[in-house]
Amino acid sequence: MTAENQGLKPKIIVFACHWCTYAAGELASLNQLAYPAELRMEKVKCSGKIDPLYVRQSFANGADGIMVAGCNGKDCPYGSEFEYDQKKHRALHSYLESMGIEKGRFQAYWPLGMEGPPFKEAFARLNQAIKRLGFIKSEP
Repeated sequence: MTAENQGLKPKIIVFACHWCTYAAGELASLNQLAYPAELRMEKVKCSGKIDPLYVRQSFANGADGIMVAGCNGKDCPYGSEFEYDQKKHRALHSYLESMGIEKGRFQAYWPLGMEGPPFKEAFARLNQAIKRLGFIKSEP
């Protein structure tokens, strides 16, 4: 049974870069572009520095979906060496799937600058994906 059918809201965590994505979330709120209430935004200094264990532990603590959201490579104030690594992202997907976490529960988002409407749309897509998948059945 999906989360929507149960009438309950999934827990979704967004690790948002301080420099662009968190600011885009604030901009979306200021422009009354509300994103789903079930999202919990966690501001981080740089999305490229997210330890994969944070993601794993968030799922273990009851998150139904997680998004890492950070600067597009050319907008990153730390330079390209701090950009969230695509290779690390793919490896984390594989690791999570091996732990029984379905594809689609972990996503990444790299906007161009501080864009409020695309920010809202990205999180709405994640929210809908999690609602289709339903709640995580057991601890990974």
